[in-house]
Amino acid sequence: MSTRIPLTDAAALDESVRAQLAQRPPIHLYRMVAHAPGLLGPFMALGAAQFNTTVLPAACREALVLRVAMHHRSAYEIHHHRRMALDAGLSVEAVEALLAGARHSPAWSPALQDLAAFTDELVAGQDPESSRVERIVAAYGHRGYVEAALVVGFYRMVATFIQATGLEPEYEDIVGAWRRAHAG
Repeated sequence: MSTRIPLTDAAALDESVRAQLAQRPPIHLYRMVAHAPGLLGPFMALGAAQFNTTVLPAACREALVLRVAMHHRSAYEIHHHRRMALDAGLSVEAVEALLAGARHSPAWSPALQDLAAFTDELVAGQDPESSRVERIVAAYGHRGYVEAALVVGFYRMVATFIQATGLEPEYEDIVGAWRRAHAG
């Protein structure tokens, strides 16, 4: 791995940081964030909240994440979230169109079309088109609209962090192995 700084050494971490890391799969992202132990817990909590407390459907969240990853050319996030997008119900065609930067795809619902364009606008530093905002609010409510904006913002931060640190994907199935070990 060619990271710009090394991953944290678990043995050298404070017990409370090791306990926080033990709550999630041992992916490189968390091990790198652990260099800033005071931010690790809040970072992990905000990330987890996007999976556990939102009205935005998982497929929509993953579409937003993949579109951000495409814009930032984040191989790390694409690696992790492609599988999650498929598991959440997006088709291979929909995922590939998101990652190709397509403006339209027959594999996309009108809502997915709006979410992809919404992400494109935010990443480009543009105000979202007002009719698109209205459609997203009509589909998911104010709460879902705010969640979509926060997902885009969070994963832009993650992509920037990944770029700054030079993280590369873990090609072994760390997440799957961790889930199997912690099942039941």
